[in-house]
Amino acid sequence: MISAELLEKLKTGDNKAYIKFYESHYSRFIAHFRKNYGFTRERAQDAWQELCLRFYKHIMTSKPDKPDGLKKWLVTVANHIAIDYYRKNKHHENYKTMLNEHDHMRLSLLNMEDPENSEDFRIVRDILFSVLDELDLELIKFFYWYDCTYKNMSDEFDIKVSTLKSRMKRIREKIRKEFLKRKGDSK
Repeated sequence: MISAELLEKLKTGDNKAYIKFYESHYSRFIAHFRKNYGFTRERAQDAWQELCLRFYKHIMTSKPDKPDGLKKWLVTVANHIAIDYYRKNKHHENYKTMLNEHDHMRLSLLNMEDPENSEDFRIVRDILFSVLDELDLELIKFFYWYDCTYKNMSDEFDIKVSTLKSRMKRIREKIRKEFLKRKGDSK
């Protein structure tokens, strides 16, 4: 997908390398957005542009050494872009199905028990949107949904890495305690 040579050129900010990346991946991701998410051509192009911007920022901030994980990163972020679009446009028929498919991943990452239980999904979703403040929700979103590193998040939110780690620990603990409290109340 991305060669080591191309990656090195991308990290230096080589415009020709970005054009090569853009042209070689454009059709694949437009098709991905259209086939898997039912996007129109225009919406797929918008999503592709957003993915390219995030990719550029990722390359420039995290400076990955190997191209191996970039394919997974691109596909993961592409899927999150689509999910974010459906969240904003809840009228779409695929909205609920897509969110439920990704709830399993979020619960697993939060170390919640029995992630297959749909009641647990509802509880965690309620906690995320009712208990957490806006910044905490954004941090959870960046860490779990966009697979950002603490370093990337530190740069994005202008928070020291050590402070960010402490805050994330407190957020996870807040979610866990609220989850157990609500889980106990629902029995």
